[in-house]
Amino acid sequence: MINLYSCENNHNSTSKSDSYKSNKNNKNLSSKKMKVETEAYLQRNEKIVSSIQKMDGKDLKEQRTIITKAKSRLKDNNDNYSKLINDHNIPESYYKTKDILKYFKDVYGLLDDLDRTLKDIEQNKDYSKIKDLSKIQDKYYKQFNGKKEAEINEFLEKHDIKTELFKQDEF
Repeated sequence: MINLYSCENNHNSTSKSDSYKSNKNNKNLSSKKMKVETEAYLQRNEKIVSSIQKMDGKDLKEQRTIITKAKSRLKDNNDNYSKLINDHNIPESYYKTKDILKYFKDVYGLLDDLDRTLKDIEQNKDYSKIKDLSKIQDKYYKQFNGKKEAEINEFLEKHDIKTELFKQDEF
């Protein structure tokens, strides 16, 4: 189950430098280049996801600010990585990167739903809607139940791609 509130946080910002960008223009990407690009994408996402831990103990407005910044960076990262894997020929052994991208698009969806719910609570001062937050968690249970994370981690280990994202019990 995804738990964005309990991230370990060694990074305190989600600045523009946290956005993944690829300058690769080749039609065919080697396994070595895909490894480097995938590591860069995941490192940026790790910083973004880790920044969400700052929400703990913050008021609603501050939580929304953190989520909004994280959503923006994650969208940029996802769009750029999507362009990389869709506009180039990637090695067959790296097709699983499409699952990684889908996973982070789902993380974006979760953040977007969370942001809309918090915005509604904040604007209407209706704190009884906090119970809607658990509905969001239920909505994304299939995507973040540990199975997909284990599959992705297995792929990453196979390709010696370094990240801590999928090694945590929950993030």
